[in-house]
Amino acid sequence: MKTHLRFLMIALVAMIGSISNAWAQATIATTLPATVKAHSEVTFDVNVAKNDATAENVKVVLKLTGDNAATFAANTALKTAAGTAITFDGTEAVLGIYPLTDRTEEFIVKFSVVGTVGYTLELRDVASGDPLPGSVTSTVTVNFNEPTLDSTLDNYTDIKTNKGYLFHPIVTAGDRAGEMVNLTLTFTDPAHAQNVKLYRATNAQGTGFVEVTFENGVATVGPEGGYPLADAGAVGENLYKIVFSEVGVYNYTFKLMRTDGVAIATKSETVTVVRGATIATTLHNRADVVATIAEDFKASATAGTWAPTTMVLGKLTLTNPAQVDDIKLEYLDTDNTYKEIIIGTDGVVTIGPAGGMPISDLSGLDFKATFAAAGTYGYTLELIKIEGNEVIATSNESVVVRAFVNATIASDLNNRTGVKTTVPQTANVTINANDNAGTEVLAKLTLANAAQRENVTLELRTGENTYEAISINENGVAYFGPTTGYPLADATTAIRVTFDEAGTYAYTLALVTAGTTETVVASSNESVTVAAFQNASIATTLDQKANVKTTRAEEFTITATAGDIDPATMVLGRLALTTPAQADDITLEYFDTDNTYKPIAIGTDGVVTIGPAGGMMLSNINGLKLRATFDAAATYGYKVELVRVSDNTVLATSNESVVVSAFVGATVATTLNGQEVEKDAAKMFTATATANDVNPATMVRGRLTLADASKAANIVLEYLNDQSEYQTIAFENGVALIGPATGMALSDINSLGFRATFNAAGTYAYTLDLVNVDGGAVVATASESVEVKTATSIKKGFEKGGFAVYPTLTTGAVKVDLVNARNANIQVIDMMGRAVVAKSNVNGVVELDLSKVAKGTYVVRIQDGNNINTQRVIVR
Repeated sequence: MKTHLRFLMIALVAMIGSISNAWAQATIATTLPATVKAHSEVTFDVNVAKNDATAENVKVVLKLTGDNAATFAANTALKTAAGTAITFDGTEAVLGIYPLTDRTEEFIVKFSVVGTVGYTLELRDVASGDPLPGSVTSTVTVNFNEPTLDSTLDNYTDIKTNKGYLFHPIVTAGDRAGEMVNLTLTFTDPAHAQNVKLYRATNAQGTGFVEVTFENGVATVGPEGGYPLADAGAVGENLYKIVFSEVGVYNYTFKLMRTDGVAIATKSETVTVVRGATIATTLHNRADVVATIAEDFKASATAGTWAPTTMVLGKLTLTNPAQVDDIKLEYLDTDNTYKEIIIGTDGVVTIGPAGGMPISDLSGLDFKATFAAAGTYGYTLELIKIEGNEVIATSNESVVVRAFVNATIASDLNNRTGVKTTVPQTANVTINANDNAGTEVLAKLTLANAAQRENVTLELRTGENTYEAISINENGVAYFGPTTGYPLADATTAIRVTFDEAGTYAYTLALVTAGTTETVVASSNESVTVAAFQNASIATTLDQKANVKTTRAEEFTITATAGDIDPATMVLGRLALTTPAQADDITLEYFDTDNTYKPIAIGTDGVVTIGPAGGMMLSNINGLKLRATFDAAATYGYKVELVRVSDNTVLATSNESVVVSAFVGATVATTLNGQEVEKDAAKMFTATATANDVNPATMVRGRLTLADASKAANIVLEYLNDQSEYQTIAFENGVALIGPATGMALSDINSLGFRATFNAAGTYAYTLDLVNVDGGAVVATASESVEVKTATSIKKGFEKGGFAVYPTLTTGAVKVDLVNARNANIQVIDMMGRAVVAKSNVNGVVELDLSKVAKGTYVVRIQDGNNINTQRVIVR
């Protein structure tokens, strides 16, 4: 029985063992290396094998362990292969949640700290949160070799001021090789940077350097994008030169700075600087150095802590060797003369004897430099110790040379407008000495056309209001100033020039050196155009005026123009008769401001002044109105002058004259005068006026006055109106008024038709006047008479002019009353002598039709046997 039970138990154990070997748990593994570099991304895999595990979804968890787990978690960057960041919660990071299957996921990790940290990689059932069997526990060691930085400048012994010291940084890249970096030098006291010049070598031999500048005590070496970090000489050329200008202890720090601003290596250093030799010139930064003018300067050296007997040479090196041709360098030799120092084509010259000279002798050496062209001349001065050919002092200097500015001379007469002949022109001649200051010179004026000198008066102002004449020689040249010359300086000199002829005057103003040989220091070509001076003018509208008559007031105006004279000049008018005796025959009046004429008395000398005592502005003499009445016919000559009040100078003159003829009044007459007429027979006659010197437009009425007013009862007087009808004119007290009350133009009184019937024989005397309806003045008068007889005593035909033509102003029809003429011939003749209408063998009253003839003046010709008479008519 016991044997059977033991066999059963063995079989059960064997069965259980068989079952156990058949079932397998899930597993997780990783390819994360055991050793990695800090700051570098490491790619690793996490591999999951499901095996026989039954969980549905699992969480893959990375858990850091150990005392430094929290530090590592804070300085570890973890992400998926796709770049999705995975963060730590405390010291755990969930790498992902997946269905439990066989799978491989890729991750990237970067550690920012160094050390060894433990970790566990496990699977957790998502549903229960319990870990599944099969986790992995391991460690990863993170290491990193940081760069190192040192320099050969640290604790450099016997550093002296003004001496260049070569040094180079010592760099190891460590594990940061290839990172982009720059090298910086930072002074603990930023003010120390002002005492330091730092240069980076441009080649490994140290034969060329460029300066590295400081900003706030920091100098950065390298381009904006930095240099790839490498061991030793990978930063620049890795060779530098430093020069200290002041003694003292200098604390500074070298740093390798990543381009993101992080320092990855630092080295603090100290140097102690003692007084060294110095070298400098007084040319450095000198102001107002001028091209072509020799500039004196001194070069000096001090020994500092060097022995004063140290043998040295000076060396000058031009920053730009191409400028060597523009520099002449001289030194003052022991014989007190300047000797030229030849600068090599490389821009370098050594100063001093071949064996050198003690530093103590280099104190205030005299030199002279002449620069041919303007520009900035940079140069380096070095003090070279003969023993060892060592540079023990350096000075970087420069001088700005400006272009030589020649003197200038010019006048404000050049291109001046409004210059007139005979009018003196005051002008300023301005001289700027500029860089010719002190040169002994003369001022010189040269006319381009020497012949014009006869038309030019030149003067130099010597006092407030005094001028001294300057002669212009036959060559058109004039000199200003003493013959020995004067030191050139800035100055303004006043001259006065008067031109006698119009034209363009070209001239040269120059500054020339004094002495027998002239050298032009400065010149200016100028010109001025001179116009003829326009004098003022004065004239009257009375001059040569036509149809001036005696006894008739003649209005005229006086007009003046200023020309080139100031229009504000106060002037008076003056009129002087050529024959003073004619003053009694002239009444002169001026038109006053109250619009009335006031008399002006002409002196017995024939002179009269026109205008108020204080004068009037020249510009106001424009159309002044006057009136003159001449009593006698004659030629009146006179002179009109424009007189300046201030000095009684005559500014303008006009010689004028006017011819005055006797005034001829109007006349009036009738064809009745002197006739023998038959008693009780109607007598036709015409009245005609001539205007002569009377205005033909004067409106007048006729007035017939019988010498014996009582005879008016024996007369029937009629006039022919516009309707060709006779209208009676009434007498009142022997006076008959003829024409409308408003009058008729004097020019219209031309063969006006009348008819008179006398009822009693006798002599009828009468006066015929033409009376101006405006004022009643008699314009014309005629004394006439007619003899009235019985019919038996009257002669026939034209013997006494017995006919009448009316109207004499017509638009078509004209009647001819032949009175006693028998079988007469009538012709109407135009101005060309052609007959346009004719009647033959007519008697009594004949009507002529002129409606078809052209408008104009015609002559009616009447012939009775040998008797011929004519009458003018106008067709309109």
